[in-house]
Amino acid sequence: LGLKNLKYHVTVPSDKIEYYFAKSKLLVMTSLFEGFPNVFLQAGKYGVPLLTTNINPDGFITNFDCGAVCGDSIDELDENMKNILRDDLMREKFSKNILKYIADHHDVDRIIENLLPYLND
Repeated sequence: LGLKNLKYHVTVPSDKIEYYFAKSKLLVMTSLFEGFPNVFLQAGKYGVPLLTTNINPDGFITNFDCGAVCGDSIDELDENMKNILRDDLMREKFSKNILKYIADHHDVDRIIENLLPYLND
């Protein structure tokens, strides 16, 4: 690809992927169709802000201020990417918000606690 700060991996073994999420500054999603991508949770648990073209399940990225949604605009995607990567305060805000979202909505202990009443019947 010719970019010094970009290394393209065709595949990454599942036992190695956490390393890449932990080092990331931003997750960019360009899929046209997805439900709720697990990659959002994987990145979110490390406080990685989200930047997406079309995927914003139930509006959570915008509602919880976890990153930016750009629609089909590559120019807007490019502009948001530059802004997020250059603005430490913005990136930190998105990072804190995605961490809180994950803790509030996807924490395993909380989910188990909510399911226990149904398992004891």
